[in-house]
Amino acid sequence: MNVTIPDPLAEEAGIDEKTALLELAFALYAQERLSPARVRKMAGIGFYEFERIALERGLPTNTLTDESWETELQTLKDLGRL
Repeated sequence: MNVTIPDPLAEEAGIDEKTALLELAFALYAQERLSPARVRKMAGIGFYEFERIALERGLPTNTLTDESWETELQTLKDLGRL
């Protein structure tokens, strides 16, 4: 999926592409629609940066359910880390 934010709106909001992806990823995480691994992948950030941002926003950093644990494992497999 591609989402386009017109430049004037992005400039008015003071965001660039990386910031927009980060904000969307954390908004979906706050709604429990993305796992931490998917947030990191979507936003292009690492584990510690995710932890820092989540804590700054008052979000939990460990929300593993059986389903999200499977997602975490699949993400690691997709990345060739398992």
